[in-house]
Amino acid sequence: MDLLAGPCSAESWEQVNQTAKFLKKLGVGWFRAGIWKPRSGPGQFQGKGTEALDWIETASKEYQLNSMVEIYKGEQVETVTQKGVKGIWIGARTTTNPFLVEEICEGLAGSSLDVFIKNPLAPDFKLWKGTIERVLESDHQGKIHLIHRGFATYAQSGFRNSPLWDLPLAMKKEFPKLKMYCDPSHIAGRREFIPTLCHLALNLEFDGLMVEVHPEPSKALSDSQQQLNFSQFEDLVSNLKTPAKEFQEDDSLTHVRETLAQLDQTILDLIGKRKQLVREISKHKKQHNLSLYSHEQFKKMLSIWRESSNKDTFDAEEAERLYRLLHSFSLEWQAQSLQD
Repeated sequence: MDLLAGPCSAESWEQVNQTAKFLKKLGVGWFRAGIWKPRSGPGQFQGKGTEALDWIETASKEYQLNSMVEIYKGEQVETVTQKGVKGIWIGARTTTNPFLVEEICEGLAGSSLDVFIKNPLAPDFKLWKGTIERVLESDHQGKIHLIHRGFATYAQSGFRNSPLWDLPLAMKKEFPKLKMYCDPSHIAGRREFIPTLCHLALNLEFDGLMVEVHPEPSKALSDSQQQLNFSQFEDLVSNLKTPAKEFQEDDSLTHVRETLAQLDQTILDLIGKRKQLVREISKHKKQHNLSLYSHEQFKKMLSIWRESSNKDTFDAEEAERLYRLLHSFSLEWQAQSLQD
């Protein structure tokens, strides 16, 4: 299991040095830190830039760590290489833009940097694959790795980004020689979910993890809710190294699981019937030249689902997420029906 760890952003020399020293003690091989931060909105902390590279260079030499940073322009390859950086990652926003990827590939010509490619923001298999192929076909001389950081989807889960595990697993099958890492920090968005996601990723045979670690997460200048402090990260590493005990189920739990399986089958049957009705509606819309999407109907049903929620089972927010997910499938079914 490979570990890549460090703060979301390099904020000061003290923070970088303290974190690098701690990671060295734990035997972490890669120190990661953002220095150019492509933020979602204006006014947010966008990193310390080349100033932070000096801190990373000094700390990496002092503690003999491989350092890695995110880049989004081809010219930055030479800049980080001169500072002793051993790896770069292409972030989710950059992966979305083939023009930027092409520019980075040109900058990587002859470079021996390790390149880590994150999935794009949207769950677009072809777009992610295209970025990987561009780097593979470039004159880059170093190793290439993949990072699963979750996807921004129409129907949000309780995580910051939906895991959609089937997509990275399919990509791993597409490129079996490339290592696949999981970035639980960006999937979770909240530190309490990170251990569970780490265990799940390793059970799915991911090759390693990329985890955000900060001396004082509450004071972090970016993504404070998804970074672990030193004690939390140390506990995580310790638990990941301890083999899970075999769990023995008793008869009562077996009965509950059997009942749950029956309920799941009932739910699937009902969704199947709903799909048939949705397809009938789409045919009616086609005959009368009506739009597949009715915003008024969507708002009406969303309100009904929220009002029908029961706090003893699931709340209004959970009900809304369920309906949004079901509605997204309904739109797909309608579109498929029109093609029949």
